[in-house]
Amino acid sequence: MHLSPSVLLGLAPLAAAAAATTPFSEWTALCIRSQTPTITDLARCGDPTEFAECLNKVPESFSSEDVASCLAVSGCSDDLAAVGAQTIVDLCESVQDLRKRDDDEDEKRAAEPRQKWETPQPTPRAVSPNPVVAPRQETTTSASAKPSDDACYSTSVISTKLCSMVDSHITCSDTTINKISCRKELLCRINAQGGTACMERVDSLDTGGIIVSIVFGSAIAIALGLLIFCCCRERRQHKKLAAKAEAAAIAKASSVGKRARNVSDRQPLMTQAPPSPGGSNSGAAGGYGGGAGGYGPDAGHGGYDAQQPNPFGDQTRY
Repeated sequence: MHLSPSVLLGLAPLAAAAAATTPFSEWTALCIRSQTPTITDLARCGDPTEFAECLNKVPESFSSEDVASCLAVSGCSDDLAAVGAQTIVDLCESVQDLRKRDDDEDEKRAAEPRQKWETPQPTPRAVSPNPVVAPRQETTTSASAKPSDDACYSTSVISTKLCSMVDSHITCSDTTINKISCRKELLCRINAQGGTACMERVDSLDTGGIIVSIVFGSAIAIALGLLIFCCCRERRQHKKLAAKAEAAAIAKASSVGKRARNVSDRQPLMTQAPPSPGGSNSGAAGGYGGGAGGYGPDAGHGGYDAQQPNPFGDQTRY
């Protein structure tokens, strides 16, 4: 936040009149001391080193007048010092208000579950000697009543650090916050309506779980048995088909061999050669014998005479 000198001079009387002499709170004083290097930039005047030395000399509980005095010592005019002091005080107090508001909301949120769970104790009632019987009042309950989300969650307090950043400077402080989590014995879910639905957590195996396990195990075993049975049956069928194909091939081969033997039985062992012209018995004519009776085209050696009958001539030709 940067203000021009003319605006600062115009606001100087108002700032001087509103300057408080009461000491700051602990958190505001810590915020001002942590912002020492940037206070002179906000005031647009003064020496940062001289202002820091002056602020270190003031006691721990100081007020805005002490800040304005240190700004004046660092070289600011009285009017600019008053306005600059009020500016840094307002900035730190606004941060403190936001922090306090967050703490109040956390405390309120933490107190709500306890208030809902607390049930009023019945007060003792004086018994009159003559009791009066009052008519019974019919009460109806809504069917859409839903259990509170507080029955599903529990609140715990944890320690953490709360940090704030002012002009590139971070300050942290230890604090406690409330953490809301699902109860250990419950299982919490968000339903379609955006509400919380919780059910009892069962970590051990009960009777229902055992029954479900048996059913699933039996189903898996039956499925495996059917798969093995189908595989064995298909393999047996393949073997039968292979045996039938082999038997058919053997039968076909035997029928072909039998047909070949029948044809060879009808063929003659030897056929008669045609007679040579003129009935010559010379070897040169190609007949049997001749000359000296031998075989061959020339002189024979003791062969058959051409006039002798052919020993194969009276065989029946097939």
